[in-house]
Amino acid sequence: MLPILPSGTGGDFAIARSLRIRGTANAGLYRAVATTTNQRTYTLSRWFKLGAQDQGFALWQGYVNASNWTSFIVHASSRQFSFAQADGGVGNWSVISTAAFRDPGAWYHLVIQVDTTDATAANRVRAWVNGVAVPLSVSGAGFPSLNKDTHINVGGVQQGFGYEPTNYLLPSDGHHAEIHFVDGQLAAPSAFGRIDPATGVWVPIAYAGAHGGANGAFHDFRDATSAAALGLDYSGNGAHLTVGGVGVAAGAAFDQSNDTPTNNHATINPLRRMQATGPVASWGNARYRSGNGSYYPRGVATQPFEDDATGWYCEFTLTTAHLGVEGFGVVTGGAYLNDANAIGFEAAEWGYQGNGAAGRITNNGVNAFTGLPLWSAGQVGQIAYRNGSLWLGIDNTWFNAGNPGAGTGAVYTGLAGPLFPLCLAGSTTPVIDANFGQRPFAYTPPAGFKAVNARNMPAPPIKNPADYVDVVNYDGNGGTQAISSLRFQPDFVRIKCRSKSSTSHAMFDALRGVRKYLYAETGGVEQNFTAPNYGVDSFDANGFTVVDDANGSKNVNGVPAGTWGGNYNAWAMKRGVAPGFDIVTYAGNATAGRAVGHALGAVPHLMIVKARSAGTDWAVYHRNAAANAHNGVLYLNHTNAYLASGATLQWNQTAPTSGVFFLGGSGYSVNNSGETYVAYLWTEIPGFSRIGAYTGNGGADGLFVWCGFRPRFVLIKRTDGANTWWLYDTARNPFNVATAVLGANDGSVESTAFGGASRDIDILSNGFKLRTSNDPNGGGGNFVFAAFAETPFKHANAR
Repeated sequence: MLPILPSGTGGDFAIARSLRIRGTANAGLYRAVATTTNQRTYTLSRWFKLGAQDQGFALWQGYVNASNWTSFIVHASSRQFSFAQADGGVGNWSVISTAAFRDPGAWYHLVIQVDTTDATAANRVRAWVNGVAVPLSVSGAGFPSLNKDTHINVGGVQQGFGYEPTNYLLPSDGHHAEIHFVDGQLAAPSAFGRIDPATGVWVPIAYAGAHGGANGAFHDFRDATSAAALGLDYSGNGAHLTVGGVGVAAGAAFDQSNDTPTNNHATINPLRRMQATGPVASWGNARYRSGNGSYYPRGVATQPFEDDATGWYCEFTLTTAHLGVEGFGVVTGGAYLNDANAIGFEAAEWGYQGNGAAGRITNNGVNAFTGLPLWSAGQVGQIAYRNGSLWLGIDNTWFNAGNPGAGTGAVYTGLAGPLFPLCLAGSTTPVIDANFGQRPFAYTPPAGFKAVNARNMPAPPIKNPADYVDVVNYDGNGGTQAISSLRFQPDFVRIKCRSKSSTSHAMFDALRGVRKYLYAETGGVEQNFTAPNYGVDSFDANGFTVVDDANGSKNVNGVPAGTWGGNYNAWAMKRGVAPGFDIVTYAGNATAGRAVGHALGAVPHLMIVKARSAGTDWAVYHRNAAANAHNGVLYLNHTNAYLASGATLQWNQTAPTSGVFFLGGSGYSVNNSGETYVAYLWTEIPGFSRIGAYTGNGGADGLFVWCGFRPRFVLIKRTDGANTWWLYDTARNPFNVATAVLGANDGSVESTAFGGASRDIDILSNGFKLRTSNDPNGGGGNFVFAAFAETPFKHANAR
């Protein structure tokens, strides 16, 4: 193995521009290599943002002809990395990632090292995403043979990315930025990026190393004075790329972009759909059309308008001939997207739409304005939003004589963000081009209004969620062990053995004290073991200490051998106002309407209560379980649907407040006389926690659920039918797909086919995507969830 180049420079580093490639334009950047250099050792570093979901994505390739090539791509169907070579039409080597990369909401950083001189086969091709090594497995021919020559750096061979100009092989629909090709040397991921200590996120740094031999290159797409200038190489080697199918003329086909890894812009979200129909997004997800002429699927943005003192602005251009039904507007993050209805016929949508001969502005089926001009081909639809006020217009004429800059003439007021821009075309014919500021706007935004990008988003209350919540996996040692990887001293810890059935979810908290635990999947009483038994032995400044006895219990720290396995999963949280989490203990008094104080300083959105001294159920209040969720109850230790009768007095049919929550009287599991209780309470914190609900679509291409952050863990429960409490986290699934499932009400082993069926999800930069037709995505099913952040979306990379 050759020496690995040192790290690059530290400090803040902004990437100013990217290149948007439109896969439908047969676009690509290639050059014929002039001189053969090192075919065995090289490094590729690049940032990319995925576009059209139905196309492969070429990252880099050397192309001799259809029978001889070396390619590094993202597969169209699976979205896995595929690194392969063909010689004479026969696959010579081929490896594939076990992970799938299909997050269109943010940017990935990829480093690929090829070194066929390495004696270890698995080291001959390696990859890192956002600084983390990606597992690669044998696919077909496997890893390259020792000292194998590739078709990279070969004189006369086309080398680059996107469509190859002669044979039109592989598109690269999406965005490309900060591409470094290092010829003849291995450069570590740390040469191109670092972990930001303030956010815990992988960020770019300026590359300070050399680009190696004559074919080394650096492309940052800074110059758009001509299409050809976008292919310039800034390494000093003159390895300029020939540009094809890329535009620099003003308008929707302008391909130099402000959307970069350090200034992530909104695009159309191809993952957000309700029924089997959905948006067909292309051109880096900036172009939209309907996927079904009989429905009205929405093209909804990946990022929202937030409520703040300035304002937000975007444009939708109706590019092709209209049918009189096209529209644009806003929708809430968790809204049911009813593809059978036009914009504005749901309570959570506000928008303009053509109605045959004229336009109208509608919400919840009620017209606010009628008789408006139709949105016609070539015209620009405009949306402006500030602090609950919404303005809509066409070609710089705002409806209702509006003036967003002056704050007058809004078509709706009193709204509450976050609200997502959307557009709609009621047939497969019309095409709409979205502009969230990644290219020049057609019209000057109103004074004080800004583009829709992550840089403009308000700063999240919690910059690094790992200061308050985290998930760890560990192997037991059968005795005492300190779990010391946290950034905080936890007040709550839940531990479950992943590898052995019939082991409990043991719940510990600092308020009740060490070694006192309750089992989540049972209604049993609190256990209080003393040495040498087992439990959490201390809550430490950087984690917690677990201890197990020698008598075979091994619920929290079993030996990692034999029939018990010993692989454990622990969720840990810190109590406080900032993370919106409180723990309360109290004694029951059987008095109906009793108010119990809490210290959240806000209304609880999720409450879980358990008797410590009696065998009773875990009562759960979730604000979205029903229209008046305080009139019923869910049970954490059961699969039951939401119970709106027979248990309606758990919360005394009274909603909690910012200072207290209410309890029923005797006979209910939360306030019996003489019993002691513990209550865990959460309120939603923007960018850190999301306590919400959704309706499943029952499709294999399941629902997208917006959170406003990349989740660290997710808890999901169906409320209109008996089903498990599903648990997912990124410690057990560092990459997508998240297939490993635990059930909070079930002591079963972790499984990728829990209950005999796959229940996969993707955990994304801005939420999660359900990836099967099974629960938690049952068609028409009502689901509630609680998700806690790994990274606020403002700072998140794609996952």
